[in-house]
Amino acid sequence: MPVSTKTLVIPDITLLLASFEKPVQTYTWMIGISWFFSLKLKRLILPAIRELVSKQFKTVKTFNRKAVVEKQGLPSTRDESLVPWRLVKNWRCILCGRCCINHRVPLLFKEYARIEPKYGPRSVEPGEKEFYLRVLPNGRCFFLRKRGTLFICRIHGEKPYVCRMFPFRLSRMAKYGYEELSFFQYSNEAFYVYLEKECQGIVLGEPSMEFVTRIIPVFIQLYLDMAADRKVSTGFLAASSEQ
Repeated sequence: MPVSTKTLVIPDITLLLASFEKPVQTYTWMIGISWFFSLKLKRLILPAIRELVSKQFKTVKTFNRKAVVEKQGLPSTRDESLVPWRLVKNWRCILCGRCCINHRVPLLFKEYARIEPKYGPRSVEPGEKEFYLRVLPNGRCFFLRKRGTLFICRIHGEKPYVCRMFPFRLSRMAKYGYEELSFFQYSNEAFYVYLEKECQGIVLGEPSMEFVTRIIPVFIQLYLDMAADRKVSTGFLAASSEQ
């Protein structure tokens, strides 16, 4: 068998390393420069960026809260004079008359234009910016009448909006706090429903079926200025014909 005359050429390792020496030195120099600038970036630039971002974040938080409180009229704390509907078992007017004593009832202009001509100038009284139902010297409303142990309204069928809504207070936003406890969905719309604690007709507890399906919807209808059963909203022993 013939023997090959070719020989294996082994490159000189010294020459091989020498050929890479300059690129390696260049690469090492680049790494050093990159490390130096990255260190400077961390020490000088990054803290400045962090501070800027932090300031911007605080500004955004402050602006958002300010917008909510001022533009939407939301208080920063809960209104402790109100109770959200989810803590109320039921409500009904017990004709105690407390809401008609030592309270000034503001009138819409259309209410004033309806009541004053019909019941006379003594039935209303002027305020700084609006008219009110007249309050007698004993603190009672001009239209409040006592029947036995109960108090009734002479103009039950045409009483002002403020009277019809008491003790409920409704809003499109959770402006009095208790967002989860006050939320109520009606006809695919969101409402926030509260009651004034001073009302003696409030019964606290787990909301009853009547309260959820009948009482609250009536007040939402009143809030939206729709036709609603006033026998539910306030006392049913109205004596609107009584003078």
